[in-house]
Parts: sequence; structure tokens; C-alpha cells
Amino acid sequence: MEFLKSMKKRKSKDTKETKNKKKEDKSGSRKVAKKKKDGPPIPKSFRSTKKAKGKKAWKKNDNTKSESDIFDCNTFTFKIDTNLAPEGENHTSAQIAAFDAFAHSVVSVGVEGLIKEYYDQLAAFAPPGFFDRTIFDQNTPLKKNRYKDVVCNDKTRVVLHDGRPGDYIHANYVKGTKYILTQGPLKDTLTDFWRMVVQEEAAGICMLCDLVENGRPKCEPYFPDASGQSLTYGDIIVTCDEASQPDGHTHLKILSVLDKKTSKTIKVNHYKIVTWPDKTVALSNLCILRTHRLLRKLPGLSIVHCSAGVGRTGTFSAIEIGIQCMLNGKLLKAAELVKALRREFSFIFRALVCVSWIFAKYRFV
Repeated sequence: MEFLKSMKKRKSKDTKETKNKKKEDKSGSRKVAKKKKDGPPIPKSFRSTKKAKGKKAWKKNDNTKSESDIFDCNTFTFKIDTNLAPEGENHTSAQIAAFDAFAHSVVSVGVEGLIKEYYDQLAAFAPPGFFDRTIFDQNTPLKKNRYKDVVCNDKTRVVLHDGRPGDYIHANYVKGTKYILTQGPLKDTLTDFWRMVVQEEAAGICMLCDLVENGRPKCEPYFPDASGQSLTYGDIIVTCDEASQPDGHTHLKILSVLDKKTSKTIKVNHYKIVTWPDKTVALSNLCILRTHRLLRKLPGLSIVHCSAGVGRTGTFSAIEIGIQCMLNGKLLKAAELVKALRREFSFIFRALVCVSWIFAKYRFV
């Protein structure tokens, strides 16, 4: 419920000026006609709606054709022709039409309408037959998984194949994009994490959580914090070449990663977003969009994680996938995007409202 409250607070903040303007119009000599609210009527209680409709409503509203427009269920791949990073003034008519259609559809129903859509269509949705958890279950006793109920889909998992013992890490490709999504490293997975970075030749890492949040450990320290400092994980040495704070929301580290076994060295940009509290929305929408823009321009894949790897991580990736769909001129429905993501990995939280509202407010990114 903290998530929903935070979105309602944000909505009331955004509409404060509009309400003041209406008061001024009423006090003036000219009468202003009340504008009829667009979109479907919103019930008074979302809880009652959920109980009344439940899973049956989801089946009735299912639209597999819409989902298939952006996702290939046979290859688990998003249908993004090209990962684009255009400048603000270079948008095509197809891109403008896609963004305008999406913004209009979201603004017309508002935050409350999106919450209703979440409860009606997504709360209980799990794609049938798209998950295999055999490898995940085998590695749970080995302390490779943070949570037993946050499943790493065997069908899209990253397989470590560098010749070292063990091929498992709780991480999934999001095919058709430049992202790998994973949980925050554990004490027993620190070396596995850096093995994955080297194997995939990752150019970026985006960290969306803090090491400790609300007094609870969320992620094991896994990188050197100060310029000139080095840490060793197995036979992989990670050195911090440069540390900076580009803005009040982001910490940036430039890391050199040396695999002593192969003598391979790669450079990695590590972005840590420090103003996205657990179980709610980021305090700066523009910080998230700026980070996506920076990651797009990197020459290789980026690895994204929070703590469990499904809430903030899923929301972050959904934002970029939605942006890329629209940059490729495809019409976007946020609910269909979330359904498609759940086929890739265990994306179980309420990204829909956050994603939609950010898109609608900031049309081009």
C-alpha cells in the first residue's frame, strides 16, 4: 500500500496548480463549464473490485494479440528492431504518434485508472507454461538465491561458461534489449557476479538499492568504493579508477575489471541510484530517464539489479523497453509490457503505474 499512497501523493502534487486555477475561474465573472472526465468510471474501492472480479476478469480482458505486437513468445524476445538513442530534435512522425497515443491513453485514465488496471489484469497474472525452475531449485540450498519465491527462469537464465566450477547465477537476459537483470550479490555469489560481468563484457552496471535499507541488509558490498582502491573476488580484480557524483541522485564509479585467468581487462561504468526507496517510486523521474540515456550509449550490455531483482529492477527495465518500443514506432500498452516481462523473468511487482505515469509526463527521453 505504500506504493499506491506515494503515487496518489505525487498525483495530488501534480494537479495542485490545476485545482487553484479552477478556484480562480469560479470566483471570476465568467463561468467555466465542468469538463467531463475521460476514461472509464473508477470504482470507490479497488479492494471490492478485486474480490468481485478476481481472476475471471483477467481472462476476459486478456489480449494476446496486443502482447504479441511487442514480444515473441516462441523465442522469448522483445520485438525491438534497433536499440535507439536519438537526440531530442530528431524524432520521426511514427515516434511522435506512438508517444502521443500512449501519453493520451495514460492521462485519460489517470493514476487511479492505472491502479484499477493493475488489479483487474496483472495482480494475479502468471504466464502458463513459460517457467522452468529446476536449476533454480537445485541452487537454493547452495545459498545462490536470495529468496525462495523469487524464481530465476531457467529458460532465459545467464549460464556461466568460463571453465570455472558452477554455471549458475540468479540472472536473466531480457532478449531484444541490452539488459541483464539480476538480484543484488550475496556473500556466496560475489565471484559469480564478476564472472558474469567479464563473460558478458558488460559495459555498465546499474545498482538501484542501498547495501542496507530500513535496517535490513539488501546487498553485499561488491565493488571498491574509493578511487584507487582494489578488491579481489576469486581470481578477478576490480579497481576503482574514478569516483564521482554527477547529481544528487547518482553515484558513478569507473571500474577496471581484470580476469587473471584469461588476462582480459574490461572497463565498466557503475551507476548507483541513491534516491529510490524500497517498495515505492524513485524520487526523481528524470534521474531514471537520464540513466537510461547514459546506458544506451555504452558499447555493450548493462547489468541491472536491486535487492531481490524484481521490483525496482523490473520497473527500470520496463521503462526502457517501453521507450524503445515507442522509439521504434510501436503502439504501447503498459499492461501488455508487464505481461511480456513476466514471461522473461519473475517480475511480480507494481511497475505498471510507475512506468505509465513517467512516460506520460516526460514524452521524449
